Amino acid sequence: MEQEDNQFFAQSQSLDYSQIYQQIEGYNQASKLYQNCYYSSSPILQQETSSLNIYDKYDNINSNILQLELEQDEEQLQENDNNFQRNNQGQLMKRTSIMWNSHIQLASYDMMKIINGLTLTNDGALRMCTLQGSTSFNYQQQIVDRIEDKKDLGIVDLHLSQNPFLRQYTIGEILSFLQKVEGIDFYKVEFQLTRFYNLVQSLLQRSSMFNLNNFQLDLKDEELQRHFEFCYDYLDRYYAQNKENSSQMFWYQIGRHNYRDNQSEYLRSGFSKSYLELLGLNQSSLSSIYLRKHQVDLIKEKNKITQQTIEVMDNKFNYPTEEKYIIQLQTFDGFPLNLIQRKYYIKNEEAKKNYLMYNDYFFLLIEFDIDIQELQRLIEYRLKIFQNSNNMSMEEFIQKELSYRFEDVEYSIHSQSFIEKFYKENLEQMIKLQEQLTKKKEEKKPCGFRLINPNFNNQYHKNTIV
Repeated sequence: MEQEDNQFFAQSQSLDYSQIYQQIEGYNQASKLYQNCYYSSSPILQQETSSLNIYDKYDNINSNILQLELEQDEEQLQENDNNFQRNNQGQLMKRTSIMWNSHIQLASYDMMKIINGLTLTNDGALRMCTLQGSTSFNYQQQIVDRIEDKKDLGIVDLHLSQNPFLRQYTIGEILSFLQKVEGIDFYKVEFQLTRFYNLVQSLLQRSSMFNLNNFQLDLKDEELQRHFEFCYDYLDRYYAQNKENSSQMFWYQIGRHNYRDNQSEYLRSGFSKSYLELLGLNQSSLSSIYLRKHQVDLIKEKNKITQQTIEVMDNKFNYPTEEKYIIQLQTFDGFPLNLIQRKYYIKNEEAKKNYLMYNDYFFLLIEFDIDIQELQRLIEYRLKIFQNSNNMSMEEFIQKELSYRFEDVEYSIHSQSFIEKFYKENLEQMIKLQEQLTKKKEEKKPCGFRLINPNFNNQYHKNTIV
């Protein structure tokens, strides 16, 4: 029985348990409103008087960049606001918990939701968020409400919430679209996707048998807070163990099954700062990407993204002893890298002892390995940028950043301001990491960025589901 539940837990991380707002009255009006406000950055509607202001909660974001983005036509936005409220008054009353803000991406009309965590985008890429959230930005189904720099844990933490305007498509619509995508083995994709989709439906039927009263739902909310505490405490110990070398690269995701909506919820995700440094980012530039809603794929070949998703689906049926994926990506300053991803599901200690909450919470951790020779080439590449930079004023730098679309990846590598702010410190960290890896290699210990004490690895990952 426990083995069955383990399998259910491992299979259910990417599941959606209901179709939300698929037939909303006034959907067309909402679509028009979204198109009007997508390229703006001014508040257009609030359903409740909340003090939440996303920009106030981001630390160290360049205020000059934000100021330039916030120049908008307030009169037109107010007119749109009034029209939307007048045409959708009934629906708005039903969803009083939703806070509207045009800084948030209200809907993604180039994204087709299949199930929770699985998306097809109009570029033909099939995306599994539980793996590709570490290499793709702003392709997630959720809204990024807040970005927090947790310096004591060495991570940048993203707070997520559901996007109520993301339409869910039928499996027939998805397959019809995929059939027109060039460069993929459609019949293989069709088989894997249909099999996985049918598995999801059977799990949905099983989950629908649980009906909790309000008191039990409140207890689940309290359990969620304890789950957050467990996850961050885990990351704290994980960081403390590797603080000496500061070399651990990882991405994580935290969530639960929400019995109120009868669906899985992705509530947190985040990056270790070592991983961000490797990609060519820091907390401020990461925040700017999400605030500006730029979609970025570090895996450049879209078919490779689909292939990886198919591999993840297949592993749901094969139950490998270790989930490992080899990826080719391009850093934000244009350098190609080969990385190894290792995926772990970490079980909540309280949930392990309580059968009633065993499958209700998840904590996913993906570690990254890199070959030391590739790291050396990356250092040499960035050293050339640092030594051959051009002069540029801060004002010119800001203007260049605002006009740049991050999809092009190679951004501002000749900006003096960017180099002074980032590359000098980044190179110091990269060289330090190289020294640590070389030392480990000389000691004939496993090399790569996973510089983990073997005892620590056994202690913390022996309780994972892979």
